[in-house]
Amino acid sequence: MTVPVSTAYAECTSYKRVDLYADQYEGPSSCPSGYTLHTSCGAYWWGDGAYLEQGCIYKNQWWRTCTRSCSYNGPTYHTYYATLTYNANGGSGAPAEQSKSIYATSASGSVNFSISSKQPTRTNYKFLGWDQNSKATKPAYPKDKSGTISVSYGSSQTLYAIWQKVASSKLIYHGGPNASDPVAQYTRDEGSTLKLYDFSDPNLQSKKFTVPAGMRFDHWNIDPKGAGTSYYPNATFTYGAKDVNLYPVFVPLVSQMPSTGVNGAMLWGASLLLMSSGIIIHRRNRTIN
Repeated sequence: MTVPVSTAYAECTSYKRVDLYADQYEGPSSCPSGYTLHTSCGAYWWGDGAYLEQGCIYKNQWWRTCTRSCSYNGPTYHTYYATLTYNANGGSGAPAEQSKSIYATSASGSVNFSISSKQPTRTNYKFLGWDQNSKATKPAYPKDKSGTISVSYGSSQTLYAIWQKVASSKLIYHGGPNASDPVAQYTRDEGSTLKLYDFSDPNLQSKKFTVPAGMRFDHWNIDPKGAGTSYYPNATFTYGAKDVNLYPVFVPLVSQMPSTGVNGAMLWGASLLLMSSGIIIHRRNRTIN
């Protein structure tokens, strides 16, 4: 190459151009065990130029910046969950989900969950227990026995409520001997119990149950004519598989005489004895003839 005389050495009439490249590094020069060193470099940029005294050479210096970093090349860790869920399977009130986790390189191992003691409910059904098969008839985990279930990390299990249909029936209160009278119906599952209403109970009065004039309510009977089984107010009634109709039994109102403190049967027996002896008692003057 030709250069001005004023900037060149006297013995050189021409110069040879030489491009020199150099890297500037940022970051670590090495990495610890288990990590890999990565280098990322940008484009070269011109730094400076200079004439060399020896050999008539013109040096052209280029630079670039390189960034170094370390990346982990060992096993990868993740969070793995083991989850147990409950399905009411047509009912309601299933227990809350149970879950545990590990932070590991693989989903190895399992956890034992205790079966929840909380029981779901379902109208007209009896809860039998839990099973992994939603259509099971005999649960693997009966409701009255404690148990555990193993769930592997990285997986989930679902327990389904297993039900048995329970017969239900009605207790039907009638306002009179006719089936067409106003009635109050109470449906319960077989085996349920309740206290029987009195005829004057507000729950029945709201159904327009009324006592006939000159009569008073005495008890209930399953027969409209009072010839069947009798039930009395406040007695405990147990539901069965069949409906039960209750009809009111009314008796006449009787004026009560003041009590003498003596048993009526004894007075009647004494009267018969005196009459057989020819003795007559007159109540008005209380004299004996």
